[in-house]
Amino acid sequence: MNNQKRLIIIFILLATALVITGTVVFFRVPYTTLMYKESDAVISNPSRGFYVQFDTAHLDKIDELRNSGITLVFLAYDIKEFVDSNISQVKLDELSNAFEIVRTNGLKVIFRAAYGFSRLDEFSDPKTIDVIKNHLNQISPILKENKDLLLSVQAGFLGPWGEWHHSNLGDDQGKPTAQVINELLVALMDAVPKPISIAVRRPSFIRLIDSSLVDLSRIAFHNDGLLSSDTDLGTYSLDVLNREYELNYIFERPFPVANGGEMPNLSAYTSPEVALNELSQLKLTYLNYRYNKAVINYWGTTLYEGKPFLELIQKKLGYRWSIQTATLPQYFDSTQKVKIKLTLINTGFSAVTLPYRVELIVSDDSGIRKVIPIQGVNLQDLKPGKSLTLSAILNVSDVSGRFSLGLRILETDMIHITDQRTLIQLANEGISVLDGINYFASYDWDGQKKFTLSEPER
Repeated sequence: MNNQKRLIIIFILLATALVITGTVVFFRVPYTTLMYKESDAVISNPSRGFYVQFDTAHLDKIDELRNSGITLVFLAYDIKEFVDSNISQVKLDELSNAFEIVRTNGLKVIFRAAYGFSRLDEFSDPKTIDVIKNHLNQISPILKENKDLLLSVQAGFLGPWGEWHHSNLGDDQGKPTAQVINELLVALMDAVPKPISIAVRRPSFIRLIDSSLVDLSRIAFHNDGLLSSDTDLGTYSLDVLNREYELNYIFERPFPVANGGEMPNLSAYTSPEVALNELSQLKLTYLNYRYNKAVINYWGTTLYEGKPFLELIQKKLGYRWSIQTATLPQYFDSTQKVKIKLTLINTGFSAVTLPYRVELIVSDDSGIRKVIPIQGVNLQDLKPGKSLTLSAILNVSDVSGRFSLGLRILETDMIHITDQRTLIQLANEGISVLDGINYFASYDWDGQKKFTLSEPER
């Protein structure tokens, strides 16, 4: 037998084996790559964006936030009257009720507790940290019960507004010491459910953390003097470092945590060019929508690249995901298994800061037919300016008729979808979103076995 005949026989045997095992489905199927455009829409996605602050005792008009495109609420829990005692059951019930109202309205929470939220509350916090630890033990069950509503917990507790100055547990100037910082953060790590991030007020406080005691991957940063002055009202340690160093320090931290803040006043730093650069360096996930109104109004009336600068901030806070490309079979037989591959890109300021998972959905006129978990990807790896490839094997042997393909993106711990507002919407032209599912392609059926890609206009 000559070599040519031997090769032909080997090829036939291999082809037969591939047919038997089903591997042949990856051959003889023509593929095409579709290109998708990012939309210009402002999307009200969960776990990112602007927030509005409410006292847990006064939640009037919280039901209006969603209509304004707001998905986050800052819950301020004022426990000043309990500085020398346990938190009362009435006050604990107040917090539980606040979370229930948040749940009803489909929002996420940034939480902070403090012994007073005004300038009059300097040195109003407890004189021993044991009091704070006891209060944390009382609050913890409520936080853990509502873990699915939490975006971030700000460390709080020390000083007015819980912003870690003018505290009884501080040095001569009222700034908390390294010992107090680490002791409080250890208690917070136990009280706040994983993987919720815990935000501290200054980069210098992060540098005082003992990594043998505190999980640094859960430590975030909130700047409540954002873009307000050279030091951002004492946020940055410019006596030893410079502003660029502090910004880079936050930027270089490798953890996907929820950084945020608020702007107390207009300054040279609130100009669009400077603000865009700094918010990007801080990998900002959330921002106060009502403080300071002068800044918000300025951004709303100042054009940047032909549009109000506020719109750009609304789009870029946190993550902003869109499909770049989809590599799909042009047509295939219903008995064949085919590969679906998509590339997502993130044009937001930050990665998503909570664990999410993604599913490939197959739907027809009767509803969802298949849910295919997409394995082997960590959506928190989709960092700003980066892309991520998703792939799945599609088997529609039990589907007859036209069907559509979509992506459903939900929190990893979510077992039952009770609120579609908790699902992530992609920022694309040419896709449709129905019941929280991002449909990106459809296939027509020939009435027998063949499915053919029906490419939508883009």
